[in-house]
Amino acid sequence: MRVWCDRIPYRIPEGPNPEIAEAFTHEKSLGRSLYGFTTLLTSSLPGVRLSSMVSTFFFTKRNETPAATLIEGKEDKSRGFGKSIHVTWQQSEEAIFSAGVQYGARGHIPTPCIFSSPYKLQHPCHPTQPVKIRTQTLAITSTKLAFSLIQSRDFEFSMYSPKVGDRVDTLDTPSMIADLDLVEANIKKLMDKLLPTGLDIRPHLKTTKSAILAGKMVKAGAKGGCVAKVSEAEVIAAAGFDDLFITCEIIGPAKVQRLVELYRKHRKIRIVVDSEAGATAIDEALAKAGIDEPISVLIDLDVGLHRTGVLPGDPAMTLAQHVQGLKHLKLIGLHGYEGHLQHLHDKEDRKSQCLQSMETLTNTADVLRKAGFNIEVVTTGGTGTAEFCATVPGVTELQPGSFIFMDTDYRNAVGTFYSNSLTILSTVLSKQGPRSVTIDSGLKSLTTDSGLAECKDPRYSYGVLGDEHGSLSWEEGTPALSVGDRVEMVPSHIDPTVNLHDFYYAHRGGVIEEIWPVDSRGKVQ
Repeated sequence: MRVWCDRIPYRIPEGPNPEIAEAFTHEKSLGRSLYGFTTLLTSSLPGVRLSSMVSTFFFTKRNETPAATLIEGKEDKSRGFGKSIHVTWQQSEEAIFSAGVQYGARGHIPTPCIFSSPYKLQHPCHPTQPVKIRTQTLAITSTKLAFSLIQSRDFEFSMYSPKVGDRVDTLDTPSMIADLDLVEANIKKLMDKLLPTGLDIRPHLKTTKSAILAGKMVKAGAKGGCVAKVSEAEVIAAAGFDDLFITCEIIGPAKVQRLVELYRKHRKIRIVVDSEAGATAIDEALAKAGIDEPISVLIDLDVGLHRTGVLPGDPAMTLAQHVQGLKHLKLIGLHGYEGHLQHLHDKEDRKSQCLQSMETLTNTADVLRKAGFNIEVVTTGGTGTAEFCATVPGVTELQPGSFIFMDTDYRNAVGTFYSNSLTILSTVLSKQGPRSVTIDSGLKSLTTDSGLAECKDPRYSYGVLGDEHGSLSWEEGTPALSVGDRVEMVPSHIDPTVNLHDFYYAHRGGVIEEIWPVDSRGKVQ
């Protein structure tokens, strides 16, 4: 029997707990069986805390297979490292069933855990760290199926499952690997450079997509993080990191409603607006939901990117006046992103244009303050411009993101102050002539929007051969690659490349020390 948790396996190698199995055998109501499953989670998992359950049960007829029968629970406000339990098992080749605890962003599993003997929860990346659970919803299919889940002794997970302590050279490929020494050095370099300015550093998590890495950067001196989309904020917040600034406009009923539910649970969330219509829709949705505490809002200002943002001058003033009149929005500042400048190769040109953008941003902030608006936060910057933004009076917060891993595009633009700390480990699959081989990293492993990836060993040149394959070629006199050889590929654009992978395998000296889930992979809404 295969047991899955999202993309992480659960293991129960020692067989069922007899007391719990007995609870499922009672020929009483489904309520009794549901109570038995709750007992499984409370009494058989040492250190696990469940929120108190209300008494309303939703039943289907006995012997039917419902999609899910739910018990609503009160949310425990305490934080824990683990964020979800959800087991999916296959009863036969025709039927797949689920049972488990879901909470966070509508059942998303941002921080998976595994079961190990004797029914003790562990986090796969940190086996020694105790896991605390908080619960919103318990879902179960039926008495019979739940009993078969607990009764089965065939839970040994036999598929590929790397673990801490393994050597990198044992990983299957393609795998996304991060050199911990270089990652930590990049974080230290950025903090050493920017913290002395006195500005807040709020790294943009669209790069890492990881609550674990967000926590590491906060520990090093950062204050909160940025995400691009509501769906990213949902999963990062559910994973325990909720000091988040959503930097893309939130437009449309579905997205606005998701924001409302997110803000209901996480009051540190802050957002941008660049239109009266967008601001009004959010205000009305918060009012309808009965949420009185206003959400923190920054006006998104176009500082030259011409992608989003209201124009400076009268348009910005008019929008500020509109937001100020909305009961459920609290204007706290300005956001202006000079994304068009991040990869300019000429440093002086990049600096000069950046300072012009900052003048637009800070002048607008001054005008709004003189008009009586509360502009506490002026946030801006990226890996290519943060050092220039930090020199401008009036800027309060910086948002670099790619610095932690880097890529070839940023390296070519800003140099090697930050190291390329992330690579895609790949394997040579086929020999294609005297000076060419095929590797197993194609478009599904490496993006090409910012040019082609590069081999870490610059003697070998990369080419794309489709979704699953790439080529490496070399000049005469270069040592030949053979079938089975391993190579490391340096991404050309780090953010979308990370989005193609499930996990980071973080290593030191070739030994895996940590495994980080890519929490917000695929979260584009």
